[in-house]
Amino acid sequence: MAPASLPAHGRAALYVASARLDDDPESAEQLYRLALDLVDARHYQWAEAHLGLAQVQLDRGQREAARRHARETFQYAVREGARPLAVQARSVAARVTSPDEILPPDERLALLSPSEHRIAEAAARGERNREIARSQFVTVKTVEFHLGNVYRKLGIRSRTELASILGVAAEIVAEG
Repeated sequence: MAPASLPAHGRAALYVASARLDDDPESAEQLYRLALDLVDARHYQWAEAHLGLAQVQLDRGQREAARRHARETFQYAVREGARPLAVQARSVAARVTSPDEILPPDERLALLSPSEHRIAEAAARGERNREIARSQFVTVKTVEFHLGNVYRKLGIRSRTELASILGVAAEIVAEG
């Protein structure tokens, strides 16, 4: 399908693009897998292929497989600073995770919105709500609202627990 003269990451990008346009889930999955066979975890196309597989498997009701692929994508995106990709991976992860499931710290963090994540990081560093509000250009009520969501999504009750989860998740991403 893709010309052999293209570098591997170029062929992988073509497979990913073709898979996105394909209406047949079986065919799309096959194209995503071909992309994964061509590149490794250093390439953006690798993460895009994992995200595509997560979405295909989510549509099929294969929650655990979808979560695994979304997690791979999220970890890549965090490691490489690919914020839009991280947001997409978070969205898929949130759709395959029920509120009562207990997840590892890095997967729980995937459930946070970008705003919740920024405010959680500031709170974990010890900033007060007023300081966070000022630095994020929001009201104190907005900070309180986001922190309430963070605590609920992470299943925690204190900033100490928040700092612990953020620290553990950072270590996991650094090791990966």
